[in-house]
Amino acid sequence: MLQEKLYKLLCKKHGKQNVGTEHPSGNGMRVDAVVRLKDQFHFYEIKTYSNARACLRDAIGQLLEYSEWPGGQNAQRLVVVGEPKLCPAGKKYLRTLNERYALKMEYLSLK
Repeated sequence: MLQEKLYKLLCKKHGKQNVGTEHPSGNGMRVDAVVRLKDQFHFYEIKTYSNARACLRDAIGQLLEYSEWPGGQNAQRLVVVGEPKLCPAGKKYLRTLNERYALKMEYLSLK
């Protein structure tokens, strides 16, 4: 259900022709949702844990592997998608990762 909701949201924002689900990453894996804008890719990984911290913990490694493993398609944005809202500590954690490692990692809460 979350994947369908995310797909509809992304199609509305970026156009159906630019959005795919279960998209091959180029290195043998499948990304839950992908947005392609010209030569840029945005990867979305959905997690269904009861707290945002667990969603982040499980999804970050997957998103990095999809984007950075040799043979994969490098993504400009990496987005963890979960139902729980991101708490202030989670926001600080993402901010630290983005600054320290020059990532473009985000969290999207979908109910």
